[in-house]
Amino acid sequence: LLEGIEKIENTDYSGALDDINDFLKQYPTNWEAYFHRGVSKNNLSDYEGAKTDFSRSIELNPNLWAPSFNGRGFSKQMLGDHNGAISDFTKSIELDPGRAYPYGARAYSKGSLGKYIEAIDDLDLAIERNSSDSYLFNLRGYYKELLNDLDGAIIDHTAAIKNNSLEAIYYQHRGLIRSKIGDLNGSQKKGNCLTPYKPKNSGIPSFNEFNCRYIAMAYPPKEKKIPCPKLSSPVKPQLKSIPNATIPNDKHFPNIFNLESVSYTHLTLPTKRIV
Repeated sequence: LLEGIEKIENTDYSGALDDINDFLKQYPTNWEAYFHRGVSKNNLSDYEGAKTDFSRSIELNPNLWAPSFNGRGFSKQMLGDHNGAISDFTKSIELDPGRAYPYGARAYSKGSLGKYIEAIDDLDLAIERNSSDSYLFNLRGYYKELLNDLDGAIIDHTAAIKNNSLEAIYYQHRGLIRSKIGDLNGSQKKGNCLTPYKPKNSGIPSFNEFNCRYIAMAYPPKEKKIPCPKLSSPVKPQLKSIPNATIPNDKHFPNIFNLESVSYTHLTLPTKRIV
């Protein structure tokens, strides 16, 4: 089992699965083995198998253990069972209320069900426990935007940028909200993207105006010499190195938590899918 755990730590999930399978042939009632096999299966996108293993781990463990519910909750999220995920994350919180992960993960499932106010309440609790996680601020900003709290959304996206200034999507989301409220001065740039540009009209920017501002916002601050498209150009600018300028939706916010890298699991979940 220890060899399998070591392979999980080194992201060799297939190798870990083989080792844990061999271990379970000799010790078929070891709850820890089912837990770690569930971790491996989650990372190999076998979410049904992972859910089954976490359930078996919970059945065999004489003491209820929060990480097992976190792992199964994540499996359920990836399978689209958000109500089931909420139930597991709630149980995890009952067992270990001090960790940020289950609050943030539960918020994601609540938001996926359209329960944005409840999701924001959970994100408040998650941020109280981990104020350095930029993802939590970004997700809360997204839900605030859906509730038309645009000022609150900008504050949260700004906090996300403060925590992680190299994540382009955070600049994009803040810039998109500013375009909604006509705050072009907040990020509109011209020429080499350094000179502030005040638009002639204060309403929603034109396509080229938006993309000029968007490029300035999407690139991290250290990359300042990115040329913007000419505002008079009728040609659609090609944004090759950054995400398409679309309104955020759930596809921008997959669950990317890593169970806070606790010592008993090194679950590496998918990175942000930007489409």
